Amino acid sequence: RPLFFSSGYDKALLAKQELIATIRHHLSQPSELRRGALSAVDVSKFESVQEAANNFLLFVTAIIPKALTSLLVPFCLQLYSPESQHLKAATRDRHYFDAVLKEVQRLFPPLLGGWRNTRAKVVINGYEIPRDYGVVVMAYHVHRDPLIFHET
Repeated sequence: RPLFFSSGYDKALLAKQELIATIRHHLSQPSELRRGALSAVDVSKFESVQEAANNFLLFVTAIIPKALTSLLVPFCLQLYSPESQHLKAATRDRHYFDAVLKEVQRLFPPLLGGWRNTRAKVVINGYEIPRDYGVVVMAYHVHRDPLIFHET
């Protein structure tokens, strides 16, 4: 550690150490006591809890820029395409800008979808799904359902 000053890099390394310590603490708990994405980490597949914590932190920090890029690229393409009339309106009206951003999020979701476990037996489109089964929700297709979004 430097004697006379502390850089932003030093602060980032300290923050990383604190995050790793927090993740390690949670991964040391039985998986049924963990919450969110940490409950899915199988520590036994790693050489140590430290390695599992490092991999989890890497995954989490890598997914945020990917999601942001997945959102910004179609947003920019929509606003700046030659045939688009949205740019002028979006620069003049903050509400219109927000509406374009939300529509891009709907049409091009930054994440593929999500995973949910059923709490009870459920029937979807005639298919019976038992309690405690995993169901994958594909946001891309849900957001284009013509019964809900008539223009798609």
